[in-house]
Parts: sequence; structure tokens; C-alpha cells
Amino acid sequence: MAWAAFQSAQELKAEFVYLQSEGGKSLLYLYSFADDTLSLLKKEEIAEHLSIDDYLRAHGLNEYKLQKKTQWFEVLVCQTLKPHVSEIIANIKLGTLEIDFIVRLENQFGIIEAKSGESKKKKEAIDQLSTASQREFLGTFIKRLLVLKQPLDSDNKNLANAHNIIEIVLPSADEKDGLSEKDRHLLIETVTTTLGRKGTQQDRLR
Repeated sequence: MAWAAFQSAQELKAEFVYLQSEGGKSLLYLYSFADDTLSLLKKEEIAEHLSIDDYLRAHGLNEYKLQKKTQWFEVLVCQTLKPHVSEIIANIKLGTLEIDFIVRLENQFGIIEAKSGESKKKKEAIDQLSTASQREFLGTFIKRLLVLKQPLDSDNKNLANAHNIIEIVLPSADEKDGLSEKDRHLLIETVTTTLGRKGTQQDRLR
């Protein structure tokens, strides 16, 4: 589709745009053809415009459903992140696929699975993140994060690395006492840095 659009623009001598989403920024490039030579007219960073709903609909996922979070570890992760990101939604059903969280920071998007339990659930979470980041779902540029109470075993760690999934381990997580300050900072900093936020640690944790 992209190549067909490029050829059409070339034949019509029309201007066209290219959106670069990777690298922690949303950059828009404006090109034109002059005497069959491709020229860059303008490059600009796009301000914050897209919502998670926009992102899902842009990927053809108009029929998604949201359900309420009830598992304590997932609620804790959501409550900790919510003040530090632009938007976060929980328990999203995309047909037969379910994702714990989709998170947005400005125009950058990520998916998060949060598991406090056994290895079987961790393997399922890795598979869900991998599937959700395919072209037919949320796209290959979306960030993938796995938030755990206990670290992955070596086999699952290798599998997560193969799928570019970032592991965040929060051993202090407790249903009654929440997170230690160290783990709270780790969660916020890792997620916001992964989604492209620049600045000092103090800035990110305000």
C-alpha cells in the first residue's frame, strides 16, 4: 500500500507525507517530486493529538471492549502509572485477545501485561504481548512491557528478549502495602522512558 501510494504521488507530481513513529517521537515528513526528483519540503514533530481510541480505530479495531480490573496487582500497576502518563486503559478485549493495559505518553503507545503469579501465566503474557504487536493488531512499533512480582525464569526471559519485551520486576508489591518507593520509581521510570519521555528522573516522577 505504501509503495503504491508513493508511485501514485510520483506519477501525479503530488506532495505526500510520511509518518515516522519509532524512536520515541512522531515525526511528519512532507515530500514532493520536482522533475522526478524527490525533495524533502518540511519535517516536524507532531504534537499530542492521538488518543488510545484513535490508535485502536486507526488499526481497524473498532469493536474493542473494556472490562473492570479486579486483580490487586493489576490495579496497583494502573494506579501507580496513571498520574505519569497521558492515558491508560485496562483490560482491553480485541476479539479473542485480551491485554491488561494500553498506555499512551503523548503520541507514543505501549502494551503492558501485569502478572504476580505462576510461570504458566507469565508465558501466556509473553504470547499475548507478541500477538498483540503484530501488524494485524496494534502494529510492530508499539512498545511491549511485562510487569512482574517475581522475575522470569531463563527460558521465559530468552523468549521475552526475542520479542523485544521489557521486563519490570517489582518484588515489594503487596496487596495491602502497595509498592516500595524504589519499585514505584522503577515502574514509572521504565515505562515513561520506554515511551520516549526525556528529562531527569525527578522530572519523570513528579
